[in-house]
Amino acid sequence: MNGLTIPKLTPVQRAVASLIGATLLTVGVIYSVRRLGIGWGDVSPLPLLINLCLIQPAILALAAITLRLSGRAVGTQIGFAPAIQAVGYANFAEILPLPGGALIRGAALVRAGANLGQAASIVTLTAFLSLALIVLIASFALFLLGISEALAVMVAALAGSFVFAWRILRRAGLALTAGIVAIRFGTIAASAISVFLTLASIAAPASLTEALIISVSGTLGSVVTIVPAGLGISESIAAALATMTSIAPAAAFLALALHRTLALVASLGAAFWPGPGT
Repeated sequence: MNGLTIPKLTPVQRAVASLIGATLLTVGVIYSVRRLGIGWGDVSPLPLLINLCLIQPAILALAAITLRLSGRAVGTQIGFAPAIQAVGYANFAEILPLPGGALIRGAALVRAGANLGQAASIVTLTAFLSLALIVLIASFALFLLGISEALAVMVAALAGSFVFAWRILRRAGLALTAGIVAIRFGTIAASAISVFLTLASIAAPASLTEALIISVSGTLGSVVTIVPAGLGISESIAAALATMTSIAPAAAFLALALHRTLALVASLGAAFWPGPGT
């Protein structure tokens, strides 16, 4: 896709990268559990159940709405059921040894009637806008916690957000652009709530601001496209960011792993959504 950089790796190389990432994730989870000194009996199921049944479906629905708005931006209408299926498949494809997520979202728009170049462009722009907004919010949260160095990152992310929003605005108009930005903010908030709940489930309570900082690790780790879905990388970033908060690094690692596991389960359900897009 135009503007989307994907490493030119063979399926075998990406499979090896997946294995390395999965190993890092597994070792990290085992270490975190031992470091925290918790067992299955110490995990509270209610926050996880609320997360799986309410928060994760909300995140998927917001992603589907974003895809629908992206379709409208290039003059294409895509139904909710096909959109949520595409989002579910895309999220699941990110963990496979292939560069799947963005391609599946773009393919869904093409299938709905969009031009290939237009689909590639809008998917890429919304992806980079999402990344810039996530970094903007996370750096602002760090700044509120007294990390003055986050100010420079916040300014750079704000500039990037304006650039990508302006490019979408020129193509889609004010209403659609505002809708896409609003939905992305909603997704960021929902992800923060998800991590807040997974932290609560392992008896590591944190503020929503701290949970937000940890939640961005999932996106930041996925930028490392050599390792599908940033397996193990995202959780390591979460542990590193936790050192700037009151959250124990081991708790952050485990909480993000739980958050991403629940997201995968929900994505599988969305991928097999029994709608007209099946």
